[in-house]
Order: sequence, then C-alpha cells, then structure tokens
Amino acid sequence: MFKNIAGASYSWTFSSTLSAVGATNTNQVTVQRNGNSHGAAWVQVQISTACSATPVTTKVDFTAGFPQVTTPISGTNFAVQGGQYYFTQEVPLNYPAVAYNWQVSSGWQVLNNQQQQTAFIQAGSTGGFIDVSMTACGITRLNSKYVEIGGGGGDPARGTTGQDFDFTFSPNPASTTVNIIATGITTDYDVMIFDLMTSKIVKQQKVNKSQKQLTMQIGKLRSGLYVIQITSDGKSRSKQLSVSK
Repeated sequence: MFKNIAGASYSWTFSSTLSAVGATNTNQVTVQRNGNSHGAAWVQVQISTACSATPVTTKVDFTAGFPQVTTPISGTNFAVQGGQYYFTQEVPLNYPAVAYNWQVSSGWQVLNNQQQQTAFIQAGSTGGFIDVSMTACGITRLNSKYVEIGGGGGDPARGTTGQDFDFTFSPNPASTTVNIIATGITTDYDVMIFDLMTSKIVKQQKVNKSQKQLTMQIGKLRSGLYVIQITSDGKSRSKQLSVSK
C-alpha cells in the first residue's frame, strides 16, 4: 500500500506465485498465494504522476507460503537417562500458523501433547533424535536435534570415563550456594554450570590448580535440573545438580 497521490496512476505486477484479489490500478493491492506454491515472491508497483516523465518503480521481495526452517530446536544437547526436558521449535515472527507433531527415538518418550510447539520429553538409555514436523500452507517441514546421553554411571554427557580427577559437591538439592571439592586436579580448571532445560551456561569460573575447594553462588538460578562440569587438561567430568527454592 502506498499513500494515495492525487492524479497519480498505479500499475501493480507480482511474481507467478501470487495473484491479485481485486483491482491492480489503485494505491493498494491485495494478493493471494497460488495454490500450495511457496518460495521467493515479489510485488512491484509503477507510480506515474503528472510531475514525473518517468514512472517510479518500487519492488518488495518476500517469501510466499511456508519458508524453510532456519531456527533450531531449543533445548539441552545432553541428558541423563530418564531425565525429563523441555524442547521448543522456535519460529520467526510473522510465520503462518503451524501444526506441530513431535517424534522421538526408540526408548525416548514425549510426555505431553505431541501437537504443541514445546515438547516435554523423557530421555532414553542411549542418545537419540528429537524430530518435529511442522505443517503450514499445505507444506510439511521437518527439523531434528540429536541429544547425547553421558556415560560414567548417571553422569550427563560431555564427561568421559577413566579420568584421573573427580569432584564432589554439596548440598544437593541446593538453593543459594554449592560447595565443590575437586580431587586429582593437576592443572588450572574451569567450572561451569549448565541449565539442562536451555542448554546454556549459567555460571562459569576459572580456578587455579592450587585451589581445590570453591563455593559458587546460585541464589539467582530458578528451580530445576542443572549440570556441574569441571574441565581440566582437555578432560571433563560432569554431575547433576538439583536447584530447589
């Protein structure tokens, strides 16, 4: 739509994926998608006025139909066997209405309505795929995410077995602080706390190898499941922390 200019004439054209609804010689035009076509589309208008010998041409490019998914499934990249996690398929603004359907690998389980944008999923005993199909405009898109299950007993992924260092922490569950004691550390190390729901690092601290005990403040963390991970000399060790307020 353009501002109506007195005495001006308008001529609209558009890509083959679109067709006009109504007149195409006014300052605004309504278009609709042709069938189930999708992909690049454009609308162009030539505006002629008495004050200009050459018409002014304006072109707008956009996507018609249901565009390819460019946003990943949000949620943890690693999990504990039997743990329960939220995953969400984010979509950009101005997307058409989408119908969702979640599917998971054998041994995993979708615990809530599979047709929602956010899925509540219980992890299996081995790593698995989380798939979501999205249908809009008569088109179905598929997006996938692989989530790892860690070894070393109940430890989440990103830790390996047979390491020469370890750590303990208390209390668990915790609410305001967590006290960590590392053993067998011979190099400087990093301590990180991951949020298992968002797979984001919420606390991080670099520690000198001479410091074997430290206290981390967690008073601002919401209630939920987290992972404490210590990395030293290229090796990692991870354990699950429960925060309860």
